[in-house]
Amino acid sequence: MTGPGESGPRSGRTFTYEVGTGEPASTAVGRAVAAVDGHGPRGVVDDETHRPPLYAVVDPDALDAVQRSFGTLGGDAGRVQFSYCGSDVTVTPGSVHVWS
Repeated sequence: MTGPGESGPRSGRTFTYEVGTGEPASTAVGRAVAAVDGHGPRGVVDDETHRPPLYAVVDPDALDAVQRSFGTLGGDAGRVQFSYCGSDVTVTPGSVHVWS
């Protein structure tokens, strides 16, 4: 994991989470967003953060399947972008980028 870095699609800052070997993209997104908002990852709506589950905005199984296909494409091929919890999220081979 690296801390806040360069500017992203929004005027705010970006956080880059390095996806671990064998870690599903859906899990990595939860961890990356949790690092940005300062709360632990949640699978359901949380009274403290009011963060909806990831499946409210993207199908986690489909996201994981796309991530697996990145490996067959080679190089830096592939990217998935969506908004989640007020941030822009981009999943690329090996990383999750969160712009807030």
